Amino acid sequence: MIRHARICDASRRRVWGAALSFALLACLSFESGCTSARPAGAIPGLVDLENHPVDPFHAADAKAVVFIFVRTDCPISNRYAPEIQRLCREYASQGILFWLVYPDPDAVPDEIARHVKEYQLALNVLRDPRHVLVKRAGARVTPEAALFTPDGREIYHGRIDDRTVDFGKDRPEPTRRDLQDALEAVLHGKPVPNNTTLAVGCYISELP
Repeated sequence: MIRHARICDASRRRVWGAALSFALLACLSFESGCTSARPAGAIPGLVDLENHPVDPFHAADAKAVVFIFVRTDCPISNRYAPEIQRLCREYASQGILFWLVYPDPDAVPDEIARHVKEYQLALNVLRDPRHVLVKRAGARVTPEAALFTPDGREIYHGRIDDRTVDFGKDRPEPTRRDLQDALEAVLHGKPVPNNTTLAVGCYISELP
């Protein structure tokens, strides 16, 4: 289990420019373990908020890696912010590595930093302006989740849960928590019960 103090110390050792202030606040505000030291290495096209290349799969102690695709201007993914944070708070301490992925090439780092701070999302952040992860995960909309093994094999992608039935139509509470079910399966060494679901959200535009 990663101790909260270690995570905050690791975050302090990394300079995140515009994101630094809210990253430190996240360490102080959430007993979650959602933020961690940036994994070493790089995958071309994936960058952090300082435009440094990142390899999000490089985490020796991770049991699985979750990517949650969001946009700053998507009301559906914004409504999921509390649930995204809840999942991270609950499962990061059990060895699951979480990343927020911003696929919009027009979303600049300062805008993303403001968005993360506004919605109190204490997760690691990636920009995917070349849609490297979008294509690898098969993501179509925001919010959409993709769950990978540490060696890069996708074992789930789709909705976070079934609360959003259609555009403008939400259930008061979800009846199925698909991403959580997938995480529980991983932690208990079982196959993911339903490895693909249909997410409802704001479409990720194709690159020209």
